[in-house]
Amino acid sequence: MTAPAGRVAAVILNHKDNANALRLVRTLRGCAEIGPICVVDNSETGGLTGWEEPLKESGALFLKTVNDGYSKGNNLGISAVESQWGLPEIFLVANPDILIDADAVARCVRLLRTHPELGLAAPRMLHGNGTPHDLPGWRRRTVRGDLAYSSGILARTLGMRREAYPPSYWDDRPFVRVDCAAGACFFIKASALRACGYFDERSFLFYEEDILGEKLRRIGLGEAVCTDCSYRHLEGVSTAVSLRKYRIMQRSRTYYHRVYRRAGSAALLALRAATALGTCECLLKQALQTFKLKK
Repeated sequence: MTAPAGRVAAVILNHKDNANALRLVRTLRGCAEIGPICVVDNSETGGLTGWEEPLKESGALFLKTVNDGYSKGNNLGISAVESQWGLPEIFLVANPDILIDADAVARCVRLLRTHPELGLAAPRMLHGNGTPHDLPGWRRRTVRGDLAYSSGILARTLGMRREAYPPSYWDDRPFVRVDCAAGACFFIKASALRACGYFDERSFLFYEEDILGEKLRRIGLGEAVCTDCSYRHLEGVSTAVSLRKYRIMQRSRTYYHRVYRRAGSAALLALRAATALGTCECLLKQALQTFKLKK
C-alpha cells in the first residue's frame, strides 16, 4: 500500500521518554499534512512496551528495537514506512520531547514544495520556556571550533560557538539558509534522503545533523530554517554529559572531521589530544563529586 499523495510520514525515535512520545503522536494525528507515523522505541528498559495502544491502528507503526543509536534507529523507522506505504514525499524526523503545531508543519512542508534547491527544512527551535534557542541552525563545523567543545580549558582559550550565526540572522525573513539545522525536529524530502544514503549508521550519537548536511550538499541540496514558525524543544530526557557520553561525542566528532571534512593528520591528532584533555577533566569532575558526597 502506498502512502496518500502529498503526505508526510513521521518517524519518532523514543528513548525512555514515553509520555512525550505518545503526546507527540496525538499532536501529529491532528495535522492535515501528516500521514503515516512510526515510533521506534530503543529504550531497552523503561520503554513504551505496553503503552503503545494509541499506535495500534491504521497508518501507525510501533517498532521495538535495541539501542543501536540515533542513526540506525531512525533508518529502521524510515525503512519500515517505505516497506509498508512506499516512499512518501517528505519525512518528518523528530525527537519525542518537542512541542509543534499544525501551522509549523504546514509552513515547512510548503517551503520544501516550493524550493527545489532545498532538501531539508526545520522550524525555528525554541527552548522549553519559549525563548529563542541560540543554535536552531549553524555553519559547518571546523576543527578549531570542535577543539573548544572538547575541553573546558580549550573553550576558555579558543572561544566557543564559532559556528553560530549572529542573532540578527534570524530576523525579518520567512526563512534563512543554514549549513546545518538542529536535529530535534526537521522535514526532509524522502527522495533526497534516499539519494544521499539515509543516516550514516557509523555514528551512534551526536553529529548526525552535521553528517546529513554534508551528504545533502554532495547531491546539490541545501537546508533552511523557517523563521516564521517554531517548535519548543523540552529536552525532557537529561542532557548531562557523562564520561560515556563525552567519549561517544568525541568519536563522532573525529569521525565527522575525518570522513566528511577530510581533516588532515595534524588536525586529527589535535582532536585526539583535546579528547585526552577533556577525558581528564571529566574524571576530575567525577572524583570531586564523589569526594563531596562522602563528606
